[in-house]
Amino acid sequence: PNVLEGIREGVQRTTRIVRDLRTFSRLDRAEISEVSLSEGLDCTLNLLRGRLREIEVVREFTELRPVACYAGQLNQVFMNLITNAADAVDSLGVAGRIVVRTGSSGENRVFIEVEHNGRGIDPELRDKIFDPFFSTKTSRKGAGLGLAISQSIVERHGGRLTLESEPGKHTRARVEIPLQLAPSA
Repeated sequence: PNVLEGIREGVQRTTRIVRDLRTFSRLDRAEISEVSLSEGLDCTLNLLRGRLREIEVVREFTELRPVACYAGQLNQVFMNLITNAADAVDSLGVAGRIVVRTGSSGENRVFIEVEHNGRGIDPELRDKIFDPFFSTKTSRKGAGLGLAISQSIVERHGGRLTLESEPGKHTRARVEIPLQLAPSA
């Protein structure tokens, strides 16, 4: 019975991972589709569960209308921002906290924020943070492409990606996009 229960739990876990990977990558939806941002964020957080094991993760999701977007690309932005937050929190060596929130920013726009209590970004580096191949991490931790790619994806969606940071206190990445993506984007 114990072996069978272990097998059953393993199959359920594998099924959940496969489902989350399909939702995350949206391989079946390479075109614009209406999706739930909360669902994409939940899948991203589930896929990063092992990476976030020692970090307090707070979800502050507002009920939003579905967003017309390239879902797989937007999920990649979420992955980059949450991974960056986890790396920044880990660099402190203290209890880390990441807050992921969604909300409405006007009649036809929504936002996604990823905020953390990690080390932050030094003011003299803020102008370079979106440059390709620029990274505040060691060369073994990142190639410096995550924020540059994320910015490009968000702009393709008619939105903006901004970073606000107070070293030693918090850093907040904010994605703001329209509810409807123009088909020519």
